[in-house]
Amino acid sequence: MSLLCLLMCSTLIYSQSIKKADSLIQQLDNLNLSEVNRTKLLLDIAIYHPDIRTSIDFSKESLKLAIKINNPILQAEAFEEISLLEHRLGNNNLSLEASINALKIYESLDLKKRMAATYAQLANNYMSNLNYDMAIKYLKRAKQIYSNLNESQKYAITILNLGENYRLARRLDSAEISFKRVLNLNKQLKNNMIQGYSQGNLGMVYNT
Repeated sequence: MSLLCLLMCSTLIYSQSIKKADSLIQQLDNLNLSEVNRTKLLLDIAIYHPDIRTSIDFSKESLKLAIKINNPILQAEAFEEISLLEHRLGNNNLSLEASINALKIYESLDLKKRMAATYAQLANNYMSNLNYDMAIKYLKRAKQIYSNLNESQKYAITILNLGENYRLARRLDSAEISFKRVLNLNKQLKNNMIQGYSQGNLGMVYNT
């Protein structure tokens, strides 16, 4: 019964996503669309389309147009989406390359919040490559930005991910400190997901 409900929910979500994507695709026929709005629309289609390879194609179209109109923000957003999609396909090196391209733009514009999100994605890329030292490096950068921006939940999640990379790198003392820090922060946040992951990961540290 549980499996049947899950399949039904998945089918419903897929149906809603394809319906939304089809609606957005129809808007591309609007000849009055500005190039900026067309670029954004292509990226929205990529975000909503349930087929990953189709999403990548629309993301690349968005990127191509963003380059043509010389809009760096839209270029970076397209790179970000390409990174996420390639990562889902298991193409980690392509995902990493796209994240680095997005980061270069955000750093050149000094967009701190976007830089932090891209640092976190880069950390995810390096973690997938089992390069925990590089993942830790970028998570520390994201952590500093979220601390300065007073982004409490993102700050806690970043420390949680930092602790997990410490654990995987066998730096258990640092991992323990990170997870305890998150549990302390969560006394104010009261986030069940953060609480559960922190306790579970801390338990794995003690088990090791």
